[in-house]
Amino acid sequence: MNISNLKLLWRNKITILLIVALTTLLINHFLKTRANNLTTNNHNIAEIRWITDSSVNLLINKNKTQNFEVMLKNSGKNPLFINHITATCGCTSIKVSKEKILPGESAFLKGVIDSKGKSGVNISVVNFKANTNQRKHSIIVKYSIK
Repeated sequence: MNISNLKLLWRNKITILLIVALTTLLINHFLKTRANNLTTNNHNIAEIRWITDSSVNLLINKNKTQNFEVMLKNSGKNPLFINHITATCGCTSIKVSKEKILPGESAFLKGVIDSKGKSGVNISVVNFKANTNQRKHSIIVKYSIK
């Protein structure tokens, strides 16, 4: 292979690397822009007003489960969507009563705490995302084992 062929080969490799890098940057930019539009586009923004306190205090019998719920209202002008519900403890499960909460409607976040293997005072944080200005929301569940 002569020197001109090697130069051409290196130019082709560099061109391919540049195309891959630019494509990756464009895809990342598109994904970030799309995610930001979902949360910052005023046409999609809803508002949460807590009907009950977003902090829950429970007294649970040892090795038993205890149900809890919090209530919220969509006080905005657009439908409210709650998703990506997670808890910091595997002992906590939670579901939302409605997938789509229309303006003026209320919904429950209903959960269960399992005290199996727990003792004393414990805290579980339930996190969720919504199409609100705040985007991330939390419910604090503090529970004591009898």
